[in-house]
Amino acid sequence: MSKRWPRRSHSEDGNDDFVQPWRYRWAVVLVPLALLLFVILIAIAIRPKTLESGRREVEAMRNDPIVTFRAPGTELREQTEQPAQDLPFDQGRTLSVVELSFDMASEPGDTVEAYRQAAQTMGWTWVIDGCSRAHPMTRAVFGKTLDGFNATLVVTARLRGSDAAGDSPGGELLVTLRAAPAGVNDLGMSIGFHRNDVQCLRGLDPSDPDLQQPNTDMSSEELCGLLSVAEARTVFPGIVPETPEVDLPAECVWVDGSGLPVFVLQQASQPRAYYEDLRLPGSRASDPFFYFSEEVENDPRRRELWVAGPGGPFEVYGLTLEDPPLGEDPLLAIARLLADSHVPIPTVAPTTTAQRSDSGELIDFMLDGGIAGTRRVTVTEDGVAIYDRGIAEPVRSEISPATMEELRAALSQVDFHDLSSSYGSHAGPDDQAQVFTYQGKTVRVWSNGPPELRPLSAILTRLLEEDPSGR
Repeated sequence: MSKRWPRRSHSEDGNDDFVQPWRYRWAVVLVPLALLLFVILIAIAIRPKTLESGRREVEAMRNDPIVTFRAPGTELREQTEQPAQDLPFDQGRTLSVVELSFDMASEPGDTVEAYRQAAQTMGWTWVIDGCSRAHPMTRAVFGKTLDGFNATLVVTARLRGSDAAGDSPGGELLVTLRAAPAGVNDLGMSIGFHRNDVQCLRGLDPSDPDLQQPNTDMSSEELCGLLSVAEARTVFPGIVPETPEVDLPAECVWVDGSGLPVFVLQQASQPRAYYEDLRLPGSRASDPFFYFSEEVENDPRRRELWVAGPGGPFEVYGLTLEDPPLGEDPLLAIARLLADSHVPIPTVAPTTTAQRSDSGELIDFMLDGGIAGTRRVTVTEDGVAIYDRGIAEPVRSEISPATMEELRAALSQVDFHDLSSSYGSHAGPDDQAQVFTYQGKTVRVWSNGPPELRPLSAILTRLLEEDPSGR
């Protein structure tokens, strides 16, 4: 009799009912742990790697005496440090940075001047400074070699809010040290010859209309409608407005018969003070319209005009003409049409208009502060003195050949690039500084200036006294 083995549908082991579920339970636990471990490994792999050289750079910058310097009227709020790091996936390397932020109750210009004098005493070399009323801030840049590497010091004093008015301006001060060579690009703002000193924020009234953001709500079609084709062709024959493209910033591009741009019209995007700070001298400009100069890459021929007018203000961009006309600059003529067709060409007797209006600047001289206020004269290469008191259009007057010869001889005796950027200090409201700007270098003299500057100062002071508008 055969014996049939019973078919097992269940384990005879009484624990099997428990073994199988626990196997799945371990899987439920192990899978998330594996995923977590994977995420941790990925995070470690992509995390920036702090460099030992960066730690040394931060230590060297932290130990520089400029970090412990405190300008009058400032109080340290925070100090942060970040050593250089290698970024993952060959994205490059960050710079080592030490930054200090301060609350500031002093005048921004005085604060930056205090840092300028302290920094130069501590071995920092002045590179460039600048001031912007529109932002509003003033800044100075310095360079130094620290522990075998080049370092940059940037001092920025910025006004903030309504506290800008009155005797206690209020604001913030940022002092930044970076492990990188210092250069003019570290200034980070556009500046012109008329506002390239650190004191342009003194007495600034934030309610000044020149500091208010303009309204920019015109369409391209409305901009093109500001000038009729007939009006524009009285200046540039044969030009027409280009059909505006959709989804581009509002602007009107006027082109010639071959489709090449002649000039571009758009609404001004910055307060008037921004353009005034970059204003260029011009014999036929006026308060309703004037040239300004921004750094425009890849197009050194570009010219820029600010224009007040109905619906404005506006910016007009054009190109330098290869064969400039004998009469009025066509771009100024377009500006006149936009401002008011009845705005006359300004003339101020007894000035003499030079034949060239685009002559380069030789030297700029300013008496800043004191009871008499600010007075300024800019001397061009072709012997024209341009007087600017900041309240009206510049006044131009020809300089005699003998005076120009005397001036050039005095300039040849001064090596501006070896001079400090400042001599003496601001002693009070009646104190007056002499400010020289030559070949991009600005030197401010409150007192005890170098003796080689005295002959140059005497000539330029004499030119200021010959200002025709002050006679």
